Amino acid sequence: MSLLFMESFDWISTSASSAVVEDLMLKKYTLADVDDGGGETVLGRRGGSALDMGIVGSNHFQTASIRDATVDQIAICGFMLKTPEIFATTPNFFFHLTAGSVIQVGVKLFGTGQFGVYDGTVFLRETSPPLVQPGRWYYVEIKIKVSATAGSIEVRFDGTVVWTSATTLALRADTTVFWDAVRFRAGMGDKQIIDDIYVCDGAGTVNNNYLGDTSVEHINPNAIGDNSAWTPSSAVDHYTLVDDGTNRTTLVDETDYVSSSTTAQKDLFNYEALASPGVGDASLIHGVQVNTWARITEIQPSDLISKTKTGTTEAGVTTTIRRDDTNQFIETAIFELDADTAVAWTVSGINGAQFGIETGTV
Repeated sequence: MSLLFMESFDWISTSASSAVVEDLMLKKYTLADVDDGGGETVLGRRGGSALDMGIVGSNHFQTASIRDATVDQIAICGFMLKTPEIFATTPNFFFHLTAGSVIQVGVKLFGTGQFGVYDGTVFLRETSPPLVQPGRWYYVEIKIKVSATAGSIEVRFDGTVVWTSATTLALRADTTVFWDAVRFRAGMGDKQIIDDIYVCDGAGTVNNNYLGDTSVEHINPNAIGDNSAWTPSSAVDHYTLVDDGTNRTTLVDETDYVSSSTTAQKDLFNYEALASPGVGDASLIHGVQVNTWARITEIQPSDLISKTKTGTTEAGVTTTIRRDDTNQFIETAIFELDADTAVAWTVSGINGAQFGIETGTV
């Protein structure tokens, strides 16, 4: 697998308070401190929502571990970026490549609009000429090879290479690990708006390089699928109990849900139609990410299997969950290819597919 993670922020309403935004983000991210100084969701670059990282406090969010941190590999991260202002203050990190809490590679945004690249927190060099102008959207892609001796970094704006380094940088602050997560941050006095994130690691045969300007679309269950084996909290169609993970202004209501403690039970759902202009070409759909709101109530750890069914073919991604059983969390799973055709997804393939959950060994 090369595509590791995607984010649209469309599941959080632009009318949600900063405290609600942070609580929702904490369900999905290892770190999420985004309500200090007005962090909020705002209108995205193509509608929907984007994350506004505030201006007063030091706001940040970091993915959970999305890959093996012991493997030497390239990282490619794309995201939409807008800075309402370029602040002529001490530059602050806005992007980190991490191994757990270890900052392997850092990128700072200077008041001049230039990027600075860091081995951990040790300054290496800055881009020239300046890259960022205030008040406009850029689709930024950063490609990093993490290495103690042969590291490199390249930056693209809107598909054009704007800066590239030598291929002999020391880009690994901790030489015992590589990377497994990405972190976005807005430091004191800074303000960045982020949207439409993807993360790849350069492995595999697809999605192993730049994906280009990418739009991440959010769709929700709207009908029951072929399996409804989990126990509903009330006697209604199961999809109505799990369809509240979009455009949130409050936390997800735990009074309606489906549950299971029996191995190999499945709930599958049909989803809203994907109706995004310009994505009819299969080569433009890089993958599907299933986001599952969950809470473990009895057995730790437990296996959760995210499912897809296209035609008669099923596929699953198993995750062993070790979480605080008093809290909700969001588990993510990527399906890069249509399981039935073994090639890239099409709009019709996604619209005809079912997605859902299965209990693993309990």
